[in-house]
Amino acid sequence: MKTLRNASFIVLFIVTQLATSLAGDFPVNWHKGRLVLATGELMTDELAYNWSAEMVQIRRPDGRIRTLSAGQVRSFSWFDADQNKVREFVSLSFSSRKKRKHPAFFEIVMSGPLVVVRRLQQHKGLFKSPIGHPARYFDDTSINQDSTNFTYFVYDEGQFRNVDRFQVDIYLPYLKAYEKPLRHYAQTHNINDRTTLGRLVLISKYNALVREDQKTASVRTTYDTVE
Repeated sequence: MKTLRNASFIVLFIVTQLATSLAGDFPVNWHKGRLVLATGELMTDELAYNWSAEMVQIRRPDGRIRTLSAGQVRSFSWFDADQNKVREFVSLSFSSRKKRKHPAFFEIVMSGPLVVVRRLQQHKGLFKSPIGHPARYFDDTSINQDSTNFTYFVYDEGQFRNVDRFQVDIYLPYLKAYEKPLRHYAQTHNINDRTTLGRLVLISKYNALVREDQKTASVRTTYDTVE
């Protein structure tokens, strides 16, 4: 019963603080986007995502605002004019620090043979940051364009492989198959694989190499069929 009361208090606190931001104390960037509920229902309204609360808000044409958690949403996306691209978020089953699995939102950073997703670093979440107020974590350029705010994962077959454990979790099981071209690429472009950005660049290059091999294999198969 005590646990239930605590959980209810936390949810009430978050919703209250998000409502404060909508009252004008903190700016909220609304984006025209698409949201798919867990039921499969598609909604096309204005969206705002709060990284700290891990909740997405949807504003209807009549001004009504609905706040949704990862358990209620399958995915959502919008076009980000600052980055000139569509940004896509998905709800995935996640377990942090050996806790029970629960739905959590992740932004898809990279698609391909290796999919890369990210979420706000835990120490920058609710109650754990000197900034404190969750309304300050509505998505904007000051947050989403600073890679140090996030933890990045390679998501493969339901497993999360932390980019912070690059050598063991990502390089050895995946990238090592293309060790020579990746090493040459890193040396030529002066890429530091000890940084998050450098590791993401190498994963992107790996994806390009795999696609290139797949394309070549497809051409060969087609040629053999014709022959």
